[in-house]
Amino acid sequence: MDIHSLSSYKYELPLKLIAQEPIRKRDECKLFVIDRKNKKFEHKIFENIIDYIKNGDCIIINISKVISSRLLCKKTTGAILDILFLKPLYKNKWYILCKKNILNKEILLPDGKTTGKIIHKTPEGEYIVEFQNNININSIFEKYGLVPLPKYIKRETTLLDKEYYQTVYAKINGSVASPTAGLHFTNELISKLKSKGVLIEEIVLHINWGTFKPIRTEKIENHKMDPEEFFVSKNTIDTIKKVKKNNNRIFAVGTSCVRVLETLAINGIFNNETSNDITGQTDLFIYPEFEFKVVDCLITNFHLPASTPFVLTSAFAELSLLKSAYKIAIENKYRFYSYGDCMLIL
Repeated sequence: MDIHSLSSYKYELPLKLIAQEPIRKRDECKLFVIDRKNKKFEHKIFENIIDYIKNGDCIIINISKVISSRLLCKKTTGAILDILFLKPLYKNKWYILCKKNILNKEILLPDGKTTGKIIHKTPEGEYIVEFQNNININSIFEKYGLVPLPKYIKRETTLLDKEYYQTVYAKINGSVASPTAGLHFTNELISKLKSKGVLIEEIVLHINWGTFKPIRTEKIENHKMDPEEFFVSKNTIDTIKKVKKNNNRIFAVGTSCVRVLETLAINGIFNNETSNDITGQTDLFIYPEFEFKVVDCLITNFHLPASTPFVLTSAFAELSLLKSAYKIAIENKYRFYSYGDCMLIL
């Protein structure tokens, strides 16, 4: 198995295993546990995760909040355009995604009065829309926006998605996709973890096109991640230093947390005597042979084949071991992707 070849990160998944609905009791989803050292697997329920986390260990969560940035816009002909707003470029310009060819077209936002023109299409497939005047796009998202569910969820969004496609601890608007590993936590489970002496620390990484942009290069190391914004407080940095010094473990909830923490490590943040709040961007692409410096254990969902999160998880768990786990998960009818079941890699 060539760990540098994109084809090595593909697998076959029955479509019926792609979760279309959330589990109402978040922590009752299945939990697939991988023991890397002993190459053993266990099948649990997510609420059992507390049994694997010890007093003094630290869980890192991403508190970015998903914005309802999917808008049903119109062309001047009246035709409906399903558009995902990704991120602002400059004041009145935004990066967007649309399945239809809309280059040089004008679009009408669902407020019925705001128009914009598509002025550019990038090589990666994003469009840039320019509005004539500065607009309060966030107010339009709040009033007309839909939850930006992934395209493999083959149904219309509902009010249920507004609640369940968001983690219970989400605080800061900015993501266009959910940090899905965190969807399984409940406030009750977090309270139990804290009572056990487990530390919970927050980071922010606003998930955008960088996370879910397809890998189009056969050699994975040639893929370039788009930068995504992050924030980590001085308190979180200091806590991580103490946890590592005490030989306790860092549990990252999701690949977004992994990328932020390992970015900080590469930049020597955890080696400094003093630290400040850190605001920045990361375009770190983690693939096999990467040397993890901070993260000891990973809580993550089951990912799309040949996606950047799957490649990162392969680097953490070892590709052959991970593919064996996925094969067993498929045989045991685990639910896959955003609304699916979870994996704990020790």
